[in-house]
Amino acid sequence: MLFHVYGAEAIPQWLAMLGVLAALILLNEFARRTKAGGIIMFFVIPAALTAYFIAIAVGAGMGAEWALTNQTTCI
Repeated sequence: MLFHVYGAEAIPQWLAMLGVLAALILLNEFARRTKAGGIIMFFVIPAALTAYFIAIAVGAGMGAEWALTNQTTCI
């Protein structure tokens, strides 16, 4: 589990969750306060992720090993 916050590894998991929260807050402020931040967060990153996931889906559909073993493949 990604964030299993109990047991022997609880401290690093809590630190990771707080780090993710801080990163999201900072990225939100970057996107909100600057024009370049808004363009990056709402156009550049979604376009790059779209191209990435299309490449994975096409590769998996063609039976490529690199795509089939990718963690983002739902096929």
